[in-house]
Amino acid sequence: MTAGLSSLTHSGVVRAPSQVTAAGLMASKIETLFVDPDSGRTEGNIVQPEVQSGSEPSNQGEEDEDALIDDPDYRCQCRLIFLTYHAEITEVQFHFVDDALHWGYCHEKCKDGHTHTHCVYETKKAFDRKLKYFTIGESRPNAQCNRVRGKQAYGVSRDCLFFYITCIHKIGYIGGYQTWCPNVDYIPRPSWIDNMWKKQKLKDPIECAELYVCITEHYRRNWKLQMSACLKRDRESSKYTSWIRERRDRIAKLEITKQFKSYPELFEFKLQFEREQLRYKFLYLWSYESKLGKGWLVRHNFPGIYEKSDTFSLNDYSPEKSKGIVFHDVPDIHEQVLRYKDLFVGFDEVEIGVSNCNQYSYYTHFIGVPVIITSNLPPPEDPWFQSNMIELQIATPTYE
Repeated sequence: MTAGLSSLTHSGVVRAPSQVTAAGLMASKIETLFVDPDSGRTEGNIVQPEVQSGSEPSNQGEEDEDALIDDPDYRCQCRLIFLTYHAEITEVQFHFVDDALHWGYCHEKCKDGHTHTHCVYETKKAFDRKLKYFTIGESRPNAQCNRVRGKQAYGVSRDCLFFYITCIHKIGYIGGYQTWCPNVDYIPRPSWIDNMWKKQKLKDPIECAELYVCITEHYRRNWKLQMSACLKRDRESSKYTSWIRERRDRIAKLEITKQFKSYPELFEFKLQFEREQLRYKFLYLWSYESKLGKGWLVRHNFPGIYEKSDTFSLNDYSPEKSKGIVFHDVPDIHEQVLRYKDLFVGFDEVEIGVSNCNQYSYYTHFIGVPVIITSNLPPPEDPWFQSNMIELQIATPTYE
């Protein structure tokens, strides 16, 4: 592990190169072949994309299912690999880096407070090792093997990966160590920073680009315009939110005047929450036709219920403020039910937003929380689905 020792750095310390040319800064925009390190991946997966010599590797997020392998005995055959550990791995624990040409790691904090570790490991010649070789303690990593062909494309792919673990402006970044350093061994590219900012992994792309001496007037103007647009959208969103709140209050007054029908299935659903039990059934409220008042019926029976439409996300859900959850016409709700079974049957604590490194995952309590689905589609025939729901089909308006 002698190569690159002259450029060792901790915590992403930047040293300016002796010469930085515009041509070097704005070299051809070859993005890393590696997929987003924080994209949704299960532990132990391996991504091995292929690129033909001379072609531009893309910052792809569209991997073939066949490229994902969950097998500790799978052989990693490459000379550059990106590893993600769902634990805080210290420098001395990396037992496999003695023969490294270049290597580095960084620690990042997830939203739930947990720490994960990214590691980049490069050797002079290609190695052939099983995935379990990279296991540290009880932590088996997610691995992404570099399959880039062509000297230039390979170099850019390597540099981009090292920059990813070096960038101190990345949200959640704690610190790290690397033997391949920005502005010493390679020149960072504005497109890398732009890519991270678009994925909401940077707070201020301009400040980051200035730190790593890769700012250009073009990118400065572009980022300022985009950041200004974001601020404007936030202000407009705040005004719109106030208008929506006032409109909902007016609609709520209209709902109070309506006489809603009684349904045995709804009574059965509400009755189960009057006593404490290990699990509860969720309500599947559906009709072939729309405009029958399914949402009004839910709000009438569960005042203050948390409502989510069009997408499955519970980022702003609070069990203290809301006494239930209703999902209105979420396109992939059937898949989400089977993915988060514990949520829909009211178990204690459920982890939401699970991904490769769980940076954006979070835990929420659902003990005894009524969960309702409204839809214009019938429920699936899945056995688990059928045995854990109360089905209420609506054929006529829910109110008199």
